[in-house]
Amino acid sequence: MLKATDQAALVQEFTFPDLHHVNAAIGWLELGAPAEAALELEKATFQTLAHPEVTLLRWKICARTNNWHLALYLGRTLVRTAPEKPASWLCLAFSLVNVQGAFDAWQELLEAARKYPRISSVPVFLSRLCAQMTAKGTAGEWLHRWEQLEREATRLKAGTLALPAEPSKELVAVAAGGSVPASPSKPRISF
Repeated sequence: MLKATDQAALVQEFTFPDLHHVNAAIGWLELGAPAEAALELEKATFQTLAHPEVTLLRWKICARTNNWHLALYLGRTLVRTAPEKPASWLCLAFSLVNVQGAFDAWQELLEAARKYPRISSVPVFLSRLCAQMTAKGTAGEWLHRWEQLEREATRLKAGTLALPAEPSKELVAVAAGGSVPASPSKPRISF
């Protein structure tokens, strides 16, 4: 689902009827009807379909319908067109898990961990991937990092913590390959 600010930006960027088709697709997806959402998006112009927010919507439709090969293509497109958004990397990793396996997704998410040390969903996902690949020690390190981020977020909300300028040395060491899983097996995970 698009945030209100993202929807407002889309209103300014898209013209009618494309905006109508995108909004209708969002509605169908929220109602649990991904096939109808895909049909609605087919009516939009190519320029609208190339927008990163619409590409993300298309990825969500593919994920709901288990079309993982197309989702992988869209995930790679998101990383190319909107690498500044952590969701792009998470979409790519989730698609890789379902197409090529956990090891490939783990490798891609290490890049996201370097780029976004403050996004808590990245270490959680890395932890789950490590657990799937039986790298229990590494999974614990990523869970510990996630817990640190959650504590920092709680303190930030309370106004009692200033953010450090750099990520912790432990995260950098893990992201640099301090503990690499030994087995590049292809187990499947579901979230």
